[in-house]
Amino acid sequence: IIGPMADRLLLFPVMFYSLIVYNEALLFLIILAEIVNATISLFALDNHIYFSQNIFAKTKMTLQSLVFLVILAFWPSTPNIVFVGLLWLSLIFMTISIIFKAVSIIFHFKRQYAAAKPQNIQYAFGEKGIIEAH
Repeated sequence: IIGPMADRLLLFPVMFYSLIVYNEALLFLIILAEIVNATISLFALDNHIYFSQNIFAKTKMTLQSLVFLVILAFWPSTPNIVFVGLLWLSLIFMTISIIFKAVSIIFHFKRQYAAAKPQNIQYAFGEKGIIEAH
């Protein structure tokens, strides 16, 4: 959890100052996606669910790192539309990554529930365990 957090801390100032003037909606959505992703990751860690970073999260991080490195190199000029488009693409990868994590957590709980469910129960009063009064 330390590595991804360090990546976010390094990219956040550049992201904030480069997008706050030119594309507030993109900045808001990236921050919202990061908050949702962090919340899901913390929920998984709290429930002792460990999974490695998926390819969508790695692609998102690579795209954002490259874009913000180029934006930082040409600072303070306006970000090029191609790089803004790549940030929108990274947001799509982030959404897919969040969905992948959520589905992984759901399947983990389904497997855990199925494993905990008793298989061969013998009932004292027949198959259904219900006594009917006549």
